[in-house]
Amino acid sequence: PVDENMKFEIKKLAVRAFGGLQHKDYAKFDIRVDSNTGIPYFTDSNPNTAFGPDKGLPMTEVMNLNGIEFSEVLASLLSKYGKSPGYRGLILLEVEGKIKYFMLRRTDKFPIGETVYETIGTYIKYEGGKLVNMPKVVEDVLKRELFMKDLVIKRFIDLGQMHTDPAVVPTSISLYAAVIDITDSPNLKKIESRVIHAKPIQYKLLIEPIDKLKDYVNKVDESYFLACILRLVSMGVINLQ
Repeated sequence: PVDENMKFEIKKLAVRAFGGLQHKDYAKFDIRVDSNTGIPYFTDSNPNTAFGPDKGLPMTEVMNLNGIEFSEVLASLLSKYGKSPGYRGLILLEVEGKIKYFMLRRTDKFPIGETVYETIGTYIKYEGGKLVNMPKVVEDVLKRELFMKDLVIKRFIDLGQMHTDPAVVPTSISLYAAVIDITDSPNLKKIESRVIHAKPIQYKLLIEPIDKLKDYVNKVDESYFLACILRLVSMGVINLQ
């Protein structure tokens, strides 16, 4: 087994190697650690490794070990190179007809050493009152924390599209807000007394009171988040007063 200090060192070296070799999007490195000296040796770099959702593929196994779902990586690639990668947006929690909480994803970006707040989305679609292809960790956390058997979307708000610079990548991202009614959640008092943090390996999910939304507008740099907020405010769904 590799200890945490060695893992940290290997991660740093992998990031440097990735940049130095000018890889793009993803790559797989084979690494061997000398049992006598403890020195890690990079024996192979594969910038086009076998890639897919099936277990047993080296790249997929590495992603699973790090809590990264195939759908997330696929959505990231589609958002960069595809023309219709799905939705990115906010999940809003409603109590007795009023929006009380919003949900964000917080990621500690190892290569840049910063904490980043992001919208929630992969290759999401809205069908039959549910968000299809919602990241499994998001769904599991909500069900667990709210003691809900199923997540039924009370209202799905299509916020239109956001176009990236067509001179760089001809891609458009669809934006959304999904409202979930948690009035009957037996865990409601617990939610009102503290912020809920999910703890998967790669990122955390934050459920924050809606009155803190203005604070996040001032510190979140992600353009999708800011676009969602602007459109929700203009539609009268939320306000920043």
